[in-house]
Amino acid sequence: MKKLYLLLIMFCIVGFMSAQSFQEYYKIGLNFNEGNFSFNSINIELSDKPIKNYFGFYLVKVIDFENKSLNWTYFNVPNEILYDATDENWTINGGGLLVLNETNFTIYVPYYPNANQIIIYNENLTEKLKIDVSMFSKV
Repeated sequence: MKKLYLLLIMFCIVGFMSAQSFQEYYKIGLNFNEGNFSFNSINIELSDKPIKNYFGFYLVKVIDFENKSLNWTYFNVPNEILYDATDENWTINGGGLLVLNETNFTIYVPYYPNANQIIIYNENLTEKLKIDVSMFSKV
């Protein structure tokens, strides 16, 4: 009887694991330098939970081979740091906001098997970077 229960539990675990749905994302490593973007890396990543970027006014658009828009995703550039200033006794006596001229960061964009390009726009909707993703396409 114990073997039957153990076998039933194993089937339930295997069934649960296979029933989980995974979503694919482009994991894009970017560099932001004084308002300009450059591309560091791109991979496809699976996630069992939705991945959201920090909301901001920058836009990334996924385009197919017919130049049709597949997805728009907004994101923020993490180039601001809050800091505390201390004296020799480690007493906080100031601080503020430091805005970095350059930073590296990662964004996640939903994967599409028919995607050709990813285009990044600044907050004024000026095109700043194009990334060819056709090598990940299944078309």
